[in-house]
Amino acid sequence: MFNKKLEKALMEAFVEVYKISEPPADFNELMANAPLNNRGQKDIPFNDYQCDESKMRDILKTVAEKYKLNKQYIKYLEINFWLGCSPRSKINS
Repeated sequence: MFNKKLEKALMEAFVEVYKISEPPADFNELMANAPLNNRGQKDIPFNDYQCDESKMRDILKTVAEKYKLNKQYIKYLEINFWLGCSPRSKINS
């Protein structure tokens, strides 16, 4: 990550999203128990979870406001969240 504040914001977003995912999970526990893949990265089973996309976007917005992220950091947060280990998106119609 480029910035400790941004890293904390991203971790908080993951924690909050996994709390409301289906099934609910403790992201910190998932991280602690995750095996390492062949690149030395934590291998979180994110496809085992899903969450409403609009709720995930609301959480990202709330976290960005809490950490007072500027527009550039908000983009970094969003990109790293969606391309990271976020749960599958569920779109309610």
